[in-house]
Amino acid sequence: MNHLQQPENWQHIVQAQIIYVTGYFLHSSPDCGKLLAESSGNKEGKKFCFNLSAPYICLEAMDRIKEIFPYIDILFGNEAEVKALEKELQLKNDCNTTQEIVFQVGQLLEKQRGKPCTVVITQGNKSTVLYHDSKLTEYPVVAVPPACIVDTCGAGDAFVGGFLAKLACGADIPECIRCGHYAAGKMIQCQGIQIPKEKADFWT
Repeated sequence: MNHLQQPENWQHIVQAQIIYVTGYFLHSSPDCGKLLAESSGNKEGKKFCFNLSAPYICLEAMDRIKEIFPYIDILFGNEAEVKALEKELQLKNDCNTTQEIVFQVGQLLEKQRGKPCTVVITQGNKSTVLYHDSKLTEYPVVAVPPACIVDTCGAGDAFVGGFLAKLACGADIPECIRCGHYAAGKMIQCQGIQIPKEKADFWT
């Protein structure tokens, strides 16, 4: 916490337009995660983004997640993580699909925030589910041929990286998702977590 609050470090938080925190970080450094959320969420010109990261984070750090809930502008996760979140939040029992869970999570976020929010949930090679402007939309994933898939580790992080890269450029949400799909598709064609050597053709 002291390191984060040092003026030479904190100035970057003040200047940043997008703050991204993962569930892993919130689990290990809850005070820092909460401070970042409070300083960024619901602030004009800033976006506080949170990634659920893993189902066990929802089980072991639910109290910490609830503390930052009112500050989350964009919530990321995959279908397993959002189902774990739904279980811990004890949402209505009629949530039978990922889409229904995403809708209820989005509604809860908006109720606590008092303003719109965005929820982005990936489902592997199935469509990404988006809650935005109080409605659900699905975005199909561009399929990668099975023979080209080398390692799926890091696909979710690559998706968020692509999404936020476009968000930082001022793109709309559908374009952010498209870039996220592109980045994830490239990542799973590599062994381990690495940036492909060839120049990305998405930006051309």
